[in-house]
Amino acid sequence: MSKQQTIDGADEVEQSRMGLGEHLAELRTRLIRCVAVMLIAFFVFWAYRHPVVEKVQGPWQRAAAMLRAELATQLQDDFTQHIKDGADMASGSKLSVEIGNSFKPGWPEVWEPRESVGPSGDLTWLESDGGFFPRMRVCFWLSVFVTGPFILWQIWGFIASGLYRNERRMAYAYFPISLGLFFGGVFFGYFVLVPYALFFLQLDGLGIQGFQTIMGGNYYLAFLKGFSVALGFVFQLPIVMVAMTRLGLVDPAAYAQYRKHTLVGALVVGAILTPPDPVTQLLMAGPVIVLYEIGLRVARLVWTEPL
Repeated sequence: MSKQQTIDGADEVEQSRMGLGEHLAELRTRLIRCVAVMLIAFFVFWAYRHPVVEKVQGPWQRAAAMLRAELATQLQDDFTQHIKDGADMASGSKLSVEIGNSFKPGWPEVWEPRESVGPSGDLTWLESDGGFFPRMRVCFWLSVFVTGPFILWQIWGFIASGLYRNERRMAYAYFPISLGLFFGGVFFGYFVLVPYALFFLQLDGLGIQGFQTIMGGNYYLAFLKGFSVALGFVFQLPIVMVAMTRLGLVDPAAYAQYRKHTLVGALVVGAILTPPDPVTQLLMAGPVIVLYEIGLRVARLVWTEPL
């Protein structure tokens, strides 16, 4: 940056400087806007709280459907082996009765399980409030999620007056990309990681005599929020890498040098944060590796050798 640019930037900041009273007035105005928008979003979600919670439990419903299909396959295999061993299908054996109760009429020609086979996909509220406060928390967190961009924009508008023009330009460029990556991480957790994580967690006890899968509502909501929000922040990796390169702190060659370390680290972190099965671990580590490669390639494009 030249001396003239520095002087112009300093004049620009000086011209936008406000007194303490003006800062407090602007802060109050922006806080009122944020609270008002959040309240509107909250009451809209609350008006439709039951279908909203139905959508929120979508990952568990998909996991339960996969578990029912897996259980139906197990029962079909058991019955096939039962027949191979010489049993008579019409003999009224315990297994034949169990199979008959597990599949819709028409088996063994049509192996379509009943809805009651395996986990139902419903949440169980174990507390005395019957799920009232969890539904309220769902509406609150969804209102935060939906109004998050507006709140961040208000925060940015408050602090932007103290930044130089090139710093504001960089933030304007990165802000929408960062939001897009965060939402992408949340949706990846909702549609992919959480359903498969729940499926593999419950799979080990599937079909065990006396074992019944019941999903507690509060435990499920904590599981869903933790994984989805964590992935939202994990998806910020390319932005962090490119920003550090633009600031001249990290040479892209260093990213390339530590590529293998990142691969091992992603697998280790995936093993720690996810259930102990390889599929879920890869679903966690895979996006980190892909995002790292994206960040590396973009960092190379924006890198300029220091003078």
